[in-house]
Amino acid sequence: MYSEVAVEPEEADLDDLVEEEDIFTRLVFYNYKGDTLAGSFTADPSEVAIILGAWDVRDDTVAAGLYLEGEHYEVHRWYYNLVYGRKGIAGDGEGIGVCRVKGKDGSYNYGLVTYTYPILSARAISRLLHLCKKYLTVL
Repeated sequence: MYSEVAVEPEEADLDDLVEEEDIFTRLVFYNYKGDTLAGSFTADPSEVAIILGAWDVRDDTVAAGLYLEGEHYEVHRWYYNLVYGRKGIAGDGEGIGVCRVKGKDGSYNYGLVTYTYPILSARAISRLLHLCKKYLTVL
C-alpha cells in the first residue's frame, strides 16, 4: 500500500517552485505587506499595492481592471480568493490571475501569475490556486 508522508513546504521551496513552473510567463508570491516572498520578476510596488487591494471593493476592481508593468488587464472574474482577467484577444493576449490565502498567522499571502496561449485560464488559475493553498497557507 502506498503512503505519502506529508511534509510542510518551507519558504525556501518557493524559489525552487518559481524556477520549476513552466506554464506561467510570470509568477510571484507576496505577503500581506506586498513584500516579495519569491518571484520570476519584480513589479512596481504601487501596482502591487493596487493588485493586493483587489478585494477591497469588487465593483471598483472589475471596472478599473488591474495594471502590471504598465499594461492594463480587464478583470472578468472576482471571487473571495481569486481575481483574474486578460488583455488582448483570444490566441494573442495574456491572462492574469491573483490568488489570496490565509497563512498560519491569519494574514493573507498572495500569488500572482500571467500566462499566454496555449495555456488557458482553466489550467492557469486552477494551478495558481493549488500552489497558493499548498505553499502559502503554511507560512
